[in-house]
Amino acid sequence: MIPFILLLITFAVSLVVIRIMRRRYDPALAGRMAMSVMLLFTAIGHFAFTEGMSMMIPGFIPFKTQLVYVTGVIELLAAIGFLIPRRATMTGWASVNFLCPGTSGKCLCGHNPYQLSNGNIHRGRISLSLVQSTPSDPIYCLDLSKCDKS
Repeated sequence: MIPFILLLITFAVSLVVIRIMRRRYDPALAGRMAMSVMLLFTAIGHFAFTEGMSMMIPGFIPFKTQLVYVTGVIELLAAIGFLIPRRATMTGWASVNFLCPGTSGKCLCGHNPYQLSNGNIHRGRISLSLVQSTPSDPIYCLDLSKCDKS
């Protein structure tokens, strides 16, 4: 939820700063700037919290730590791509294909990012993932009993 809030705040601040500097609104540029900041923030998380993120990867996938590092680098490249006008559209489509499937199924299995420390379920996170998922992308966390805990 923090990346989403960061995205909204960065968008609003960028919109105001662009308005002051250019004397016109440019929501597309503000959106690209907000995506870049959000992706930079989440990419840093891949390197700072590698162990926790690798726990979200299914047990049958090898090289979990390396995969977390690679996805962090991909997010850094996307953050840069959004700031290059000629690459922004391509980066946007690539980001949709990269981010949406991973977000909704990321806890398959063994780690539940929807679980709060007090045992409750983080309903905002579930609803955000439902919006981001595609019809062919199941929400694996809703039935943790089927998860392989290895």
